Amino acid sequence: MFGPFRLHPELGGGVIVNPSEAAIFIQRLNPADKGKPHWRLAMSMIETAASSEEQEERAASAFATALKTEMWLED
Repeated sequence: MFGPFRLHPELGGGVIVNPSEAAIFIQRLNPADKGKPHWRLAMSMIETAASSEEQEERAASAFATALKTEMWLED
């Protein structure tokens, strides 16, 4: 299962609940952030999330890790 991921209030406090929303979020990052290894990995995993439940779980984990790395995930 993917999400929900609650974003830090500084980012608008939104909630991301599926891989499509996560992909849009990453695509909207500024180029410097989007180029960081954790975001590149998360996007790569999200692109294959639909292939299986296991892959979706991996994508969710990669996305959560990227958000935590940036301290953008609301606890």
